[in-house]
Amino acid sequence: MSDSLNSEYVHNITSNYATKLKIAHLNAQSLCDVAHQTEFLEIFSNSGLDIITVSETWFKNKSHFILPGYNMYNVSSKDRNGGGVAVFIKSEYKAKILEVSNGEFDKPEFIFLDILIGSVKVLFAGIYRRPKAGHMDLFMDVFYKYVTDYKYTFVCGDINAGFGRGGDDTKMITEVIRLCDLDCVPFQSTFHTAYCDSNLDIIASNCPDHLLSYGQTPAPGFSCHDLIYAIYDLTIPRSKKQAISYINFSNIVVCDLLQDMCSAPWHEMYNQNNMDCKLDCFNNIITDLMDKHAPYITKSYNQQSAPWMTQAIKALIKKRDKLRKKWHRAKNQTDFENFKNIRNNVKQSIRSAKVRTLQLGKGKSMRTEPVIPVNDSNSHYSSVASVNDAVVVSGCTEDYTNRDRLTSDSAEKFHFKYVLPEDIVSAINSIKSKAMGIDLIPVNFIKMCLPALLPVLDHLFNYSLQNGIFPNMWKLANIIPVPKCLAWILDFRFPVAEEMMYRLSVDKTRNYHGLKGSIEEIWNVQCTANHVILVWKQEEKKCLAWTLDIRFPVAEGNMY
Repeated sequence: MSDSLNSEYVHNITSNYATKLKIAHLNAQSLCDVAHQTEFLEIFSNSGLDIITVSETWFKNKSHFILPGYNMYNVSSKDRNGGGVAVFIKSEYKAKILEVSNGEFDKPEFIFLDILIGSVKVLFAGIYRRPKAGHMDLFMDVFYKYVTDYKYTFVCGDINAGFGRGGDDTKMITEVIRLCDLDCVPFQSTFHTAYCDSNLDIIASNCPDHLLSYGQTPAPGFSCHDLIYAIYDLTIPRSKKQAISYINFSNIVVCDLLQDMCSAPWHEMYNQNNMDCKLDCFNNIITDLMDKHAPYITKSYNQQSAPWMTQAIKALIKKRDKLRKKWHRAKNQTDFENFKNIRNNVKQSIRSAKVRTLQLGKGKSMRTEPVIPVNDSNSHYSSVASVNDAVVVSGCTEDYTNRDRLTSDSAEKFHFKYVLPEDIVSAINSIKSKAMGIDLIPVNFIKMCLPALLPVLDHLFNYSLQNGIFPNMWKLANIIPVPKCLAWILDFRFPVAEEMMYRLSVDKTRNYHGLKGSIEEIWNVQCTANHVILVWKQEEKKCLAWTLDIRFPVAEGNMY
């Protein structure tokens, strides 16, 4: 028996029998618990085990749990808390649910699956039986219904009947296994308390002659049950290595990059009279240079599903496992209290680390008033009197519809000032996100090339602003499925050039109207109609309005 359950222990199992069928079972006593979830992900994500059965998941009907590299099939209790069975099967195998229990509290919970592993179909059943629960005939009826259609059959779970004790539960379960023509793997005691050790968990099959190896190890991070596993001599296809492609910035020679950037055919962009064509030329040149100096490379990787599992937490887990081993040997109450204290400390540390990593638990914003004060807006519109005089109404209408009266002399005309190189530098330095937009050009690459790109960007932005033309690509965005920010516009991933244009246009508008505050505060707008933007100017109690053919509305979005 190994000292404890960890990712290294599972790796040793899978690496020694890479092409054999590997089955494991664990009583988790709640995968709804954050600490249990984190440790489960850390140990079993892309672990190489072919089938993992978990009893006492405590899932509800709408519970959703993702284990990288696996598909989950589960049944949950519908009457009370607790119980539940989940079967995690490698995502490369085809599987379908044959039948599940109805989830009643006083009856066994089970799920039957048809699994295609390579060219072999197997019948697999996961089961959880609560202590002293009867009605095992329900399980047997379903078993007999399907067993004749399969050459290989496996049953895995927690049946809560101590083998070797001779009690009524033991006799009943032993008889069920015999009638199903199954043979249990001969594990030692799988359940340990301060008062007794029992054999409650099973892996059984109708092909005991194919059993190559088996074992068990304590799982103190989950429950008093051991993890049990069995390896059968059924050949399975090798797993495909997972790979990721990314841009390699490490080998860039900046001097060579800037030289190529200066000698690029920018005249093709300057000679274009269409803004969309200019942007296409810009993106093509940048992409070609990026492919040359920072090409995509592909590498295999081990996915870290729980990045909040720090070295300090892993050290605590090792200490917890050692104390658990010490208590299990001596059965001393003092050792048990020490183990229990550090076990609780591990759970709390994992919860806190996960909260910090996901940036949850932030306090509410101190700003409670809306951009346009509700009372001021209400007072303005409620104080407008109705006009019944047709002559007055007609005169007012003519004033607004007769455009000849609205000359440039009678109203101040809004226009953008020229963008200066220092404005461009400030705009790109203010971009904090490294996410790429639909143009697939990273902002880091633009920053690296900025000394040679300034004249090009200056021409691009000034041509757009002075002509009032915005290319269609700047109206496309990748959209984060789950909102991350209070300001919805920040959940969009725009092209890098549009990100700079966004900041430049807002900055010029802010300077024109004398507005103060950050970009996000200034751009906290309300869209009253297509392309019509309102911003509340708090100091003068005025509402400014202008139109911009940029970002509002987004023409198209790609979910990712």
